[in-house]
Amino acid sequence: MANGKIDAGIRVDFIGDSGPFSRTGKSIGYRVAVKDSSYLLDLGGPVFQFVGNEGIRAMSGVFATHSHEDHRRWFTDLALFMFYTPDMPSPMRLITTEVIHEEWEKNSKAALERSLSADQKHVVEVPYSAFVDKVQFGPRAKYHVMPVQIPSYPEGFVWRVLDRHGQVIDPAKAKVVVLSPSSRPRMLFKDPVLGEWVEPESFYSLTDSRFYEDDQHDFVDEAAGLTVRPIKSVAWHGPPTYGMEFRTNNERVLFTSDTVYDPVLWQALAHEHHPQQLGMTYREFERHYLIHGDINHFIERTWSPERLTEALSLLEGGLVIHDVDYNGSVVHTSYDIMKACGRTNLLLTHSPDDFVSEMPLARERKSFRVIGERLFEETNGQLYPYGADLYVKRFAQFFVGFKNPEGQTPVYTAGNRLHVALPGESVDGDLVGRFDLFADIDGAYYPLVEDENSRYTRRPDGRIDLITFNSEGSTGVAATNLRDRLNPPEPAP
Repeated sequence: MANGKIDAGIRVDFIGDSGPFSRTGKSIGYRVAVKDSSYLLDLGGPVFQFVGNEGIRAMSGVFATHSHEDHRRWFTDLALFMFYTPDMPSPMRLITTEVIHEEWEKNSKAALERSLSADQKHVVEVPYSAFVDKVQFGPRAKYHVMPVQIPSYPEGFVWRVLDRHGQVIDPAKAKVVVLSPSSRPRMLFKDPVLGEWVEPESFYSLTDSRFYEDDQHDFVDEAAGLTVRPIKSVAWHGPPTYGMEFRTNNERVLFTSDTVYDPVLWQALAHEHHPQQLGMTYREFERHYLIHGDINHFIERTWSPERLTEALSLLEGGLVIHDVDYNGSVVHTSYDIMKACGRTNLLLTHSPDDFVSEMPLARERKSFRVIGERLFEETNGQLYPYGADLYVKRFAQFFVGFKNPEGQTPVYTAGNRLHVALPGESVDGDLVGRFDLFADIDGAYYPLVEDENSRYTRRPDGRIDLITFNSEGSTGVAATNLRDRLNPPEPAP
């Protein structure tokens, strides 16, 4: 601690923390700070509301994990704001992998690259580079799908796989598959070890030299003592997606970024062989540079054994911030799988608006600090070990619970979900246990309000009052923060 400020370890501020279809409009985003350096990770949450002008001016850059809008919703707004607002650093420093740069630029050009001239008389083109400083980390792919001009074709170009020198790759080694109506070209690549056709973006880890150049490099902030590395192996989501690992000498925080954590599934992805559905002879298939159809008809194996090995090891050690959803989710991890894995280094995030967890659960506007191997919540300049027995997110409200056989709040399981019976509610299901539940307001714990005519409210000076309404008006009393008794703070290192 220096000058009363906690500066140990890695601090993570949750800018948003809701599922992709949140009714509260606060999706996902983080601010990661080490010493005097701070970075935004994804831009799905309300960046302007949380960070403010000074926070934007002070940030060192933005990391991006993938192109889904709930992770990049405020990107073009932020880039425009930094470009057109005086005294703001511009262009925005965007730090991500080669393929994510391509995705974000493609999805943002229409919003950025056309404006009016200074005299407002002309529509002018503004290059993307004026808004965004592209900082690439991670390795470059050896091969890319690119349009190639062929005069004899009416369209003027066709899709081909090229190497870094612009040479067209033999179709027996790599080809392009296009599925209508999306017309999005995807690469099909013949693995030189297995002799099987794979989609390289899914198949290989970033450290695999069969498809990636031997130029893997991390992002390093020397002044902060921070190293950031993109990780693909653990991120299984759909579009190209990368986890982000933040490291100092003593701390490690891994953001898995919208992934399905299921080792049983991962084993199947790496070991199951899928017969091809060619619709032609194999000789004809190997001669084609471009094939129209579903790429899954031609992929023989989804993951490489090397990707599986790396994925299984990545959740060991440090703090893992992992997305969670109701059971049966397609692109996030179901809560029952996370609960069954028995890991104690997980902090769950990106959950639905109404969610109950017996594992540590984050929410927007919470701040955490990882110091060594320990996780603390930082609030009001103090560090609290983050360790309740139950976490309840109910839209704009958040509660924590502590086990007590005589507790006033029962918790049930029904439909493979946990349910809390708040005052005035009834729930059918199997009883899990009883808890003492407390309202968590900005990291302070207050007794659960059982009177429907009462609620907590914030005073202008920031303190919390309990207001009770009646036929004659209302009365208020200062609320008592019980956190220091329930979960005592620890001195900052």
